[in-house]
Amino acid sequence: MSEDELDYQLISSLRYDKEMLLPAEWNTSRNRDKKSPYLLLSYTVDRLITTAKEHSWTTPSELTLDWLETRCDASLKDRDLGQPHKVLNKSIMKIYL
Repeated sequence: MSEDELDYQLISSLRYDKEMLLPAEWNTSRNRDKKSPYLLLSYTVDRLITTAKEHSWTTPSELTLDWLETRCDASLKDRDLGQPHKVLNKSIMKIYL
């Protein structure tokens, strides 16, 4: 099988911890001054965009910090959010491939 025929999926995970991360100024400053219960979410957005460019995948304009946070929130909607969680959502980049 040639490299062009391989089916790639990009998987990314990040930490959700409302108690620790919402009051953390270092997390807020690294998330473009936006408080977030997700650990370094802006870095995840940057990594997804960089990876897409490296593989010559289309990088749509809606792949933003707000869009990713909305997707992560949706994936946690049925969970007990009083506890830290690891968010794993394979469909985040799948829609762009």
